[in-house]
Formats: sequence, C-alpha cells, structure tokens
Amino acid sequence: MRASIFLILIFLTLLTSTAKAENVDCFIVKEANEYLIKRGENCDVRYSPASTFKIPLAVIGYDSGILKDENHPIWESPKSLTFLKDYWSGEKTPASWMRFSIVWYSQNLTKKLGAKKFQNYVDKLDYGNRDLSGNLGLNDGLSQSWLSSSLLISANEQLSFITKLAENKLPVTQLAQEKTKNILRFFDESMLSNGWIIYGKTGTDVDRKTGERKGYFVGFATKNIAANNHKLLTFVIHISGEKDSKIGGIYAKKIAMDEILQSILQK
Repeated sequence: MRASIFLILIFLTLLTSTAKAENVDCFIVKEANEYLIKRGENCDVRYSPASTFKIPLAVIGYDSGILKDENHPIWESPKSLTFLKDYWSGEKTPASWMRFSIVWYSQNLTKKLGAKKFQNYVDKLDYGNRDLSGNLGLNDGLSQSWLSSSLLISANEQLSFITKLAENKLPVTQLAQEKTKNILRFFDESMLSNGWIIYGKTGTDVDRKTGERKGYFVGFATKNIAANNHKLLTFVIHISGEKDSKIGGIYAKKIAMDEILQSILQK
C-alpha cells in the first residue's frame, strides 16, 4: 500500500513539474477510427520497446501458464542485484513486476519459456520486427533482445497491439488478456471521479553509444457509459532527446498524461 501511494505521489509530482526538453517523435490518441491527437513525423520508425515489452510478455506468460494471477508466481530476486535494489529486491509477483518494471522478473519468464517458444509467441503476436536475436555475436536474445537491442517496434505498431489487447482480440486466450490488463491498471475510479480507468506501461531506451534518452508510453483508457457499452481510448507516445538520463519513459508518460487528462478525459 505504501509503495502504491509513493508511486502515485511521484506521478502527480511529475504532472505538475516542468519536463526537460524532448522531441516528440510520435503522439497518438485514438477513439475507434478517430484520431483525437496525431502528432510527430516518426510514427512508422521502429524503436526499442524497452519495458513496454512487459505488456506482451505478460500476455505470453499468462497464456503459457507460467504466470498464474496478479500474485503468483512469487520469484526471488538475484542475490547479486544492485540496480534499484530498494524496489527490485526480495520476493516479487506479476503485479509488483509490472509496477516496478523489474527486468530480472522478465528474464526469469523468458528463460522458463525457452528460445523456441518465446519466438513462436512473438511471431504469433506479430510484435514489431519480431527479431529476438539480441546483441550481435552475444547470443543473448532470450534476456536482452527488447532492451536497446534487436527487437524494435514503431508507435503505429504499438497502437495496433494495445488496441487488440484492450478489445481482447489478440490470438491468445481471453483470460490471458484480462489478467494482463489487471496488472496494467494504474488509475481507477478512486482517482478519476468521472469514471475513466487508465492502463499503461512506460519504457526507457538509452542509446549505448550516444547516451541519448528515448522513451515510450503505451496504454488505453476505458469508461463505462451504459450497460454493455463503454468508451475506449488507445494511446502511444515516443520521445527522444536529452542524454545521460534513465527515465525517458516517465517523461513520455508526463507529456502524454498532461494532455490526455486535461484536454480529453475531463470532457
């Protein structure tokens, strides 16, 4: 509970702070076939999904049976863990994996899948360029391909994928998609009094050669308006810009949610 409150406070602080200078490569908000926002000239350019890849990983994990629910399986962090130790160490669940964006939990999942099954699922989901080869010559695709490496996806492709998930139209079980959405929700009716529920995931990609920070934020928002009838917004933003930062995804979320909350969801 304390961790959730802490994250909410961080998010609200970011909403009211001044972001550093970024280039918005692509920003799309869509309702059905209508673009509510469509900006940027690089919506077809493929970038590393970074931690937004946890969305398809969750779908794969639940569909394969490796992940059970929000609280199982419980996996223990590596003893050698140093990065973000306060948040990544100890016993973690699918819910805390998504909340704290824990890389080692993702790597446990892909290791249990194995390379062949992992590739089969990414092909089945038609995710980005589907390249899980990893870094050249290192044979590390099972653990690194989505982390500033071989796997790439464009904003338009991200939007297509998240729309299918929101509508339960991915080629996996409906239960796997619903369980994934359960751990993606970060705002619900208790935060937005007008009934919108928001789901999403950030991802930060830092260029290993130049140090340039890039960030993705991908998600959707739903609101029930009548029995068996609801509104659905899907969105994606990708930014690039400043060097020597590891929080590009957080700034991407700030930019997107500033506008989505103020100009769309409050109407």
